[in-house]
Amino acid sequence: MSYRAARLAAVPFMMVAFALRIVTEFGVTPLTYALRSAEWSVAISTASAVTAVLIPWGGYWLCTRPAWHRAAEWGVDTDRRRFVADLTPRWAGPQCVFIGWFSGSLVPHERVPGMDQVRIADLGIVTDVFTVCAVVGLILGAVVIVAGYPRLTLDPGGVAVHRLMGWRRQFGWDELVPGGPPPPTGRNPRVVTVYRRPPPESPHTFRPWHLRADRLHVDPAFLAHTLRRYLDHPEHRPAIGTEEELAALRAAFTPSPVG
Repeated sequence: MSYRAARLAAVPFMMVAFALRIVTEFGVTPLTYALRSAEWSVAISTASAVTAVLIPWGGYWLCTRPAWHRAAEWGVDTDRRRFVADLTPRWAGPQCVFIGWFSGSLVPHERVPGMDQVRIADLGIVTDVFTVCAVVGLILGAVVIVAGYPRLTLDPGGVAVHRLMGWRRQFGWDELVPGGPPPPTGRNPRVVTVYRRPPPESPHTFRPWHLRADRLHVDPAFLAHTLRRYLDHPEHRPAIGTEEELAALRAAFTPSPVG
């Protein structure tokens, strides 16, 4: 399974988490009403809610785990002459499952008076608002997964992070400080940090720019190596976005052991 297919597989597991949370609230919770022990009632409700998120999360992990490995690789967009790293399934899956689970909890519900049953709460516009929020949460979760945001791109002009709604943060190579970022010192680091040059008239020193390496489907050490290559060697920048340059990147990359 490719990492893109693994990422897209998060959408059905999100729907499973949503459905299980609904079943928990409307199916399991009523069973606790007949219990005389409040402690047992709370324990069963809590366990069912936790199970509703663990089942789809575990299922996603079992189905897609091989695709979670982030290799020393970039996507090559030859048409736009850029390297691309988009959303990794190791982050997309758990987050998507949680979105589905949380969206299911937004549906208002209440106990039917005098009965061991649960129904959608009649709160007027409040019920409508929370129900719409649940649907919107599912839609946004699916859109983020399908679109693959956030996405990091490198082109001859610089580095950019793309997000939904066309939002983009971009810096030219000459706006960043050479000599970094250093190789990651831990396994699966959350961020890779580069430093921006301050404006000539600014009294401030170099300012950090933290790239969320944990969300990108590229080996963080290879990401740091790539950035160092283009910050320290401007002569290589025009070749960005070609298969030949990607091969050169791999050939120059020496993975270092991390603890």
